[in-house]
Parts: sequence; structure tokens; C-alpha cells
Amino acid sequence: MRQDTGLPLTLRIRNEIFGGIVTDSSRYPAGYHDEFRYNARQMAFSFLKKNPDLIVMDDDSDTSFVSFYNETLTSNINKIDSLETLLSKKLYVEADTLLNHFTDTNTIEYNYKRVYRLYIKQQLYGDTSLTDSDWDELNAIAHDHPLTSGKAVFAARNMLKLEIHDGELSSARMMQPKRQEVLRDYYFIQIQRMIILELS
Repeated sequence: MRQDTGLPLTLRIRNEIFGGIVTDSSRYPAGYHDEFRYNARQMAFSFLKKNPDLIVMDDDSDTSFVSFYNETLTSNINKIDSLETLLSKKLYVEADTLLNHFTDTNTIEYNYKRVYRLYIKQQLYGDTSLTDSDWDELNAIAHDHPLTSGKAVFAARNMLKLEIHDGELSSARMMQPKRQEVLRDYYFIQIQRMIILELS
């Protein structure tokens, strides 16, 4: 079932927002290439998983979307998406089991593993189960920039009840038309809200 995003999800909009991501042809700033690419692929996969009717829309470009989706199903991006679903359903033991089989491969994934491990621990055993070192690590992640450290940053802030206004990253703009930039920002805000709601 397609979620109500507030935007008309036409073939043209799908291809404008996600086309460069699924074909791996989007241009990202050199200093943050890997982080921006990871976040973009994560956003695209999560959106397609929740709206599977957008994967095949009777167009030649569908091949790229199907390939991207099937490839990502076997990646850590899908594991993170599944983990967030379990947490939103308050299935903490199952989420913990999934984390036990999760091997992080970059900083963004490490942040997910650490923050969600501590979140599960807090939910199962209370605030007193977290050590000073745990709180310090959460605080450090919470003060990272979400564009380079992933949306686990928002989860850490939520746990600590922090409101942090992120400054701009130097040269941290994806090279794309203004319209696409606005639409991308829209979905990024939706993801941020989703995380806050799930962990509140």
C-alpha cells in the first residue's frame, strides 16, 4: 500500500528523485562522497520498500529500479530498515537478535549498531542500565552531522532529548537541479520525523 507522502508520485518524479541514485550516476561532493551515497541509497531503498508499486511503472527505467532494489535486499541497508521496523513495533528482543548478526562496514552503520544497541538496552532494562561511557558515546554521536554520520544521529538526540541545529557542511551540496534538491530535502525531513516518532 502506498504511503501518503503529500506529493504526486508520478513516473517523472520517481525518476527525478531516485533515478540517479539507483543507477549510481548521482554526483556527490568529493569530501563526503561515500556518506552522501550511502544516505541516498538508504533513502531510496526505504521509500521503494514502503511503496513497491513505484519499482515497476511500465517504463524502460524499471530495470534499474528492480536491479537496485534486489541488490539492496541483501545489504546492510535492508537490515537497518528491518531493524527500524522491529523497533517501531517494540519487538526489542527480535531487534537485538538482528543486531547480533549485523557487521558494520562504515561509520554510518557503526552508529546505527551502537545507538540502537543502547536504545534496546534502555527499553529492556531502563536508563540505569546504561553506563557513563554509554551516555558519552550517545552524546558524541548526537553531536555529529546526520549527513555524514547517518540518521542514527537523530535517534541518539531523541534518547538524550537534545535539540541540535545542524550547520551546513562545507561543499556539502549534491550537484543536481534546484527542484530535485527541494524534493530530496522533503524526503530527508520525512525520514527524520519518522525516526523521532518511532523512538519516542
